[in-house]
Amino acid sequence: MRFLTWTKIIWVILIAINLLSVVCFVLDSTGNFQHQQGLIGTVTSVMFGVPSILLCFVSILLLVNKWIPDDRKSYALLIFILSSLILFSLSLFNALYG
Repeated sequence: MRFLTWTKIIWVILIAINLLSVVCFVLDSTGNFQHQQGLIGTVTSVMFGVPSILLCFVSILLLVNKWIPDDRKSYALLIFILSSLILFSLSLFNALYG
């Protein structure tokens, strides 16, 4: 049970970091909404931003519904979601500052 508590805490932190990366990307790529995104910003937001927002939405739904992994497939799904959250946020931060 303690494992699931720490997993949920880590999951919430990753969701927050991911949403922060999306917000930073949108604000930085549009110059605080003073101009439109360029071609690279548009492609990056479609490839990483949209799936990142969808994954955050699915994660929040799973946390609100108190989803608990109970078999190997569920744990594999949880590991996939957590690693995808990390990779999407790293990709968005890399597009900004890389």
